[in-house]
Amino acid sequence: MLAGVMLLAVPAVVRAGLVRRMMPAKLFIHVDERIAVARVRPAGRESRDEFYIDRTGVVMQALRLRDGTVIQPQTAGTLPVLTGVAVTDVQVGKQVQSEQVYRAMELLNKLQQAAAGSMLEIETMDLSRARQLTLMTRQKTLVKFDVTDFQQQLRRLSAIMSWATQRQKLVAAVDLTVARGVPVTFLN
Repeated sequence: MLAGVMLLAVPAVVRAGLVRRMMPAKLFIHVDERIAVARVRPAGRESRDEFYIDRTGVVMQALRLRDGTVIQPQTAGTLPVLTGVAVTDVQVGKQVQSEQVYRAMELLNKLQQAAAGSMLEIETMDLSRARQLTLMTRQKTLVKFDVTDFQQQLRRLSAIMSWATQRQKLVAAVDLTVARGVPVTFLN
């Protein structure tokens, strides 16, 4: 069971359970892993420092073995990069404390369920401004969200994206932080 306890020290491991000895010299250990939903790039850290975060806010890092092998945390597809996160919030193996990070995680979750989410591939999400989340998509569309009432903002974004798709227009920027008269910029 010592192996199971040691595995729990690895941030990517949620639970280490069943341990069986397999003769002659092997152990079988059942491990439940955390699944990363975003990468985190804290302000003021070197860009080569790569951190991951799971749905519960636990920060992880790739595991480097003595033989040089690098084991990346399990991921759920292509991961957006969260920028503007305070360096004090990124402690491997600990949950982040920033409310802004949890708002970003909530928005990512709601985007997966919304019609607009299927039209956008999020590349980065800037968390540096209070009460605002700014997304940049792989399509180079900039979308600003207020940190409250994501459902209404996502409905408006879905309507804008559908309208643009029907008219074969490319959306450059959308500012959903305003209550009325949403500013939208088109490329063509």
